[in-house]
Amino acid sequence: LYDRAETALKKLAGTSLENDGLIALLFIYERAQDWKLATEVTRQMEKNAQGDFSGRRCHYLCEQAVHARESQQYEQAAQLLEAARKEASSSIRPHIETIELWLRQDRPETAWQAILALEARDTAPAALALVAHHLSTLAQAQGHEHLVQAQAFLQRQYERQPSLDILVALVDVETALQNPQAAQWYLLRQLQ
Repeated sequence: LYDRAETALKKLAGTSLENDGLIALLFIYERAQDWKLATEVTRQMEKNAQGDFSGRRCHYLCEQAVHARESQQYEQAAQLLEAARKEASSSIRPHIETIELWLRQDRPETAWQAILALEARDTAPAALALVAHHLSTLAQAQGHEHLVQAQAFLQRQYERQPSLDILVALVDVETALQNPQAAQWYLLRQLQ
């Protein structure tokens, strides 16, 4: 069914319905997770002045990187994530997926530094909640100095933009620092 639809939609090229056909093709390729063909369609849509699709192409590259990472093709995943960062430099997802890749490769210190560097990007404070658990886990594995750094980082993030993910990570860090009163204070504050 998709093959026939694809063939029919491609025949719209050069007609007044070309843009509608491209939108339908994009839907088909995204649904089929054919990221390379979806990328080609977004480039054609940009040529037709239908907008900027760099964020979408960044997403496609990240999806391919996740697949490569899950297949333990770490070098390919790293290359795809680098391409994703170049495609949409303001997107936070390639950075988060890179942290996931480094954790998978057992590179905790590299992942730690990358998480801390996200704070300086200041592009998506809510995205930091996505890595709060990793920060807490890494800090607990690496000792007191990292726990203190994680505590300060998570406190700043929680004050800036409270979220349940950051709260849970902060409570875990406070508990690991043997500071149950602070953990309890954050939990009670959240309930108010």
